[in-house]
Amino acid sequence: MSTEILLNNNVVSERMDEIKQKLSSTDLDNINNKVDFFVDSIFNNAEKNDSILKSQISSIENLGSTEVSQLSTLTSDLTNFQMRELNNHDDKGRSKSIGDNMLALQKQANDLLPSKFMNRKFLGIFNIPVLNSFDKYIRKFQNSQTVMNDIIVAIKNGRESLLKNNEDLLNQTKQLHELGLMLEKYLYLTTHIYDNVNFKFEEAIKNNLLSEQEKSYIRSEILHGLQAKISSFETQIALTYQGILSFDLITNSNKQLIQSSKSCEDTTVTALNIGMTIASATHNQKQNLKY
Repeated sequence: MSTEILLNNNVVSERMDEIKQKLSSTDLDNINNKVDFFVDSIFNNAEKNDSILKSQISSIENLGSTEVSQLSTLTSDLTNFQMRELNNHDDKGRSKSIGDNMLALQKQANDLLPSKFMNRKFLGIFNIPVLNSFDKYIRKFQNSQTVMNDIIVAIKNGRESLLKNNEDLLNQTKQLHELGLMLEKYLYLTTHIYDNVNFKFEEAIKNNLLSEQEKSYIRSEILHGLQAKISSFETQIALTYQGILSFDLITNSNKQLIQSSKSCEDTTVTALNIGMTIASATHNQKQNLKY
């Protein structure tokens, strides 16, 4: 046996051991019973009952079809979610994401910094920061209020949407975990069926218990079909866990954005209140210095 085959066998054995740890004793008993029945229907079928054999082969072919369909639906939901994010623009092509609203709020707040309305030269002597025009600042503040309130509402709505998305994503992640476990159970079953059938097949050939027609049938219809099914399950399991990683990535990204948006909102409102306080104070300072 080549080194490559030995390595592959070791990898498969380790994979099966990992899956076995996840299965209950009831699961393992059911799997062993199914393996024994499948092998018996091929090699210990004294009456050569084709209907029993065909029924067993058909059951393997259809094994996991429901779970694969569910997996396809869940991954389609992920694609649809990403497409909604890509298409999240208004009729003028501007992004309506919570991140863009946060930037818009920050820009509005920056435009209202009291420092932009300050003049540090007063009476030509004192280096005192005073407001050039308190009325100008107030008008700017009032004109920006409506825009900022709309942006804050949009941020809150975006945050609520992200929270709802995370609820949906967590539910879908749970479903993917359940599907992954079920597919692993099927992989464990088909792998053990293949190993046992292949072992019995090799023994039967050594003992000249099979006709050429039976050998050909077992190779092409049974062993080949089992190998194809095993490969399919391995692919579906890999896709399942890739989906879980994708959902987790989006969920964590949403969590960070939710926290950032709340911090941005709270900080901006506080900064604006402080800005108005500074503007009022410097205006009063200017008025007092006149007298």
